[in-house]
Amino acid sequence: MEPSKAVKDYKEDLLAAQEQNEMLTKIVGKMTVEKEWLEKKLKSLDSSDRKQLIEPKLNTLPLTHRRAMLPHEIPGLLSP
Repeated sequence: MEPSKAVKDYKEDLLAAQEQNEMLTKIVGKMTVEKEWLEKKLKSLDSSDRKQLIEPKLNTLPLTHRRAMLPHEIPGLLSP
């Protein structure tokens, strides 16, 4: 293998990895902001309001989202 081709391939791979890293960083940033906003919003509501927001949607939300919305002190509550 020619050194110049190896260097070119390495640079292309590095550029692709950097682009993917930037995209993932943006996604993580967006999700972090959304999570923090939701935490503040939920803290401002009383428990009955929180329950009304969550219960009707429990069956349509992915399990990971359901677990994140409820207190962690209740293991096994949302087991499939």
